[in-house]
Amino acid sequence: MSGLFKRQTLDQLCDVPDEIIDVYVVERHIWQGGSVDDEAESKRKRRAEPRTVRDFLIDPVRSLLNDVLRQLAMPYNPSDKTNPIGQGWWIQAEFGTGKSHLLSVVGALALGDKKVWDVVLDLETKNKKGKRESIFNFYENGLARKSSGKSKGIFVAVKTLVGQGGGTIGVTDTGRKLTEYILDAVQDQYHAETGRTISVYPVEVLAGRFEEELDLYYKRLAKFLKDPKYFDDNERVEIEEFLDNLRNSKKPTVRRDCGQKLWDFYRKELKTTPDIPREAEAVLKHVVETLIASGFEGLLLILDEVSLFMKNRTEDQRVEDEKTLVVLSNRLAKTHCLPVWTICSAQQARESKMGVKNIIANDRLRNVSLLQNESNFYDIVLSRVRTLTKPEKIDDYFEDYRKSFTWPDAIGSETFRRFFPFYKPAIDVLRAVSYNLTTLRSAVHFMHQTLKTQRKAKSDELITIWQMFDDVVSYEEDPSGTTAGISAIRTKSSTSGKPTRRAGAPSGRRPRVG
Repeated sequence: MSGLFKRQTLDQLCDVPDEIIDVYVVERHIWQGGSVDDEAESKRKRRAEPRTVRDFLIDPVRSLLNDVLRQLAMPYNPSDKTNPIGQGWWIQAEFGTGKSHLLSVVGALALGDKKVWDVVLDLETKNKKGKRESIFNFYENGLARKSSGKSKGIFVAVKTLVGQGGGTIGVTDTGRKLTEYILDAVQDQYHAETGRTISVYPVEVLAGRFEEELDLYYKRLAKFLKDPKYFDDNERVEIEEFLDNLRNSKKPTVRRDCGQKLWDFYRKELKTTPDIPREAEAVLKHVVETLIASGFEGLLLILDEVSLFMKNRTEDQRVEDEKTLVVLSNRLAKTHCLPVWTICSAQQARESKMGVKNIIANDRLRNVSLLQNESNFYDIVLSRVRTLTKPEKIDDYFEDYRKSFTWPDAIGSETFRRFFPFYKPAIDVLRAVSYNLTTLRSAVHFMHQTLKTQRKAKSDELITIWQMFDDVVSYEEDPSGTTAGISAIRTKSSTSGKPTRRAGAPSGRRPRVG
């Protein structure tokens, strides 16, 4: 009887990826990379990162993707002010649950790269999604056209406001406005894609317009730039050098400095204020309209870690930041009917100084909570750590284990197959440990590493908590945006005994049959 159910080893039943990507910084996972040069080339050619999409599970967030992609794919008619296509979203979930990965996927899909959308088609086909169910229909019915040779496609600008990609924005550098970080993101991305600069700040717009008045003010400007009353020795400059920087520099900071000197020239020397819009709404509206005039189909703005950014701001700054979000998602998108889409992600529920209705609403930022369905966690982690290659052979394990334990019959063969080769209570324990000591993201790594180890050992046992515990006690993670230090799970002594097995839990030994 002992040979009745001969179990194949885990390496025969499961494929495991060599590594699992972690998306801490959205900017690094939208465009195809590998190196700084590769990423720069990908931005110029608008090539998205296929792996970002390939390693993503669509079903748990399908309704959100449908909502976002529907808006992105809709045609924009500038003469029709009654049918706005712009929209904003506020996506809230705990750290490590996949917000940044989701944002990276949206950004990658918005680029309209056919190779990445072919990955989507392959995933949806394998999951047996029909044409109406599949998100691929948004590519066929809108995004493909927007990314054709006749159009530059949707302009994707990204800013991680807190963490590895954003330095200490909102932590120690609290002097700048949210609008300024947005302008920088647009400016950097525009230069990366086109090799040219775009005037987004009022002083830069002034610099662009000054050419029309150069002849009128040439001599007065030359004198102003050399005046010790206004500039220190190292700040004074000859007008020809100044004009060369103004006209030819591809560095936004250089042009901005020139624009600031011109602004000072108008105010201090000419005693007038330039007629340049300076309020956030007018400035951001100018940016979107400039992108459209340049051939882009609109602006997709992705802001990661917004709640942590706001948490460290002063009360006045937070009010201004919230006004900026309302300008983007309501004033520009709905009132001015511009093709601008704003996606904000947050770890905490928003604590608004302006009031809930001013930010969260269908005509502003639609509130979306991720992973509210308990089942989604299991679907995501299991799909990321293994692919079952011979699902029909799992029944041998089920029949074998049920001869020695009562729990297989209690959960049923379907649940047994769903969690294979893991023991479900072990995943629950691991989830609780990783959630409280690091993040949910680390649970995926524990499971992945343990499965790789057991495949290499050609094990024919279910994976238990004790096997994963060896990886748990040595794991370290730097949780972007949660603490300044490193959260770690470590053993407190050099030796430790293995806990006694609970009744009914699978042991490390193969159960005897018959």
